Amino acid sequence: MILSILTPGVPKRFAQIKKLCSELEHQIGNLPVEHLVFIDNKRRTVGEKRDALLRAARGQYVAFVDDDDA
Repeated sequence: MILSILTPGVPKRFAQIKKLCSELEHQIGNLPVEHLVFIDNKRRTVGEKRDALLRAARGQYVAFVDDDDA
């Protein structure tokens, strides 16, 4: 895996996350890129979610795209 795109999110922005995932899936196509999304019930800070996403990522490079960036 070359790139991991990491998205922390919250349930109230689920519609935005769905749109974001669809757009990224279209752009990624068959490239060696993974998109990981971590949605919780606001029990964790954004930093804690980002850290968990970094631990799960398998790409050589990472990029964060927040759920409200769509």
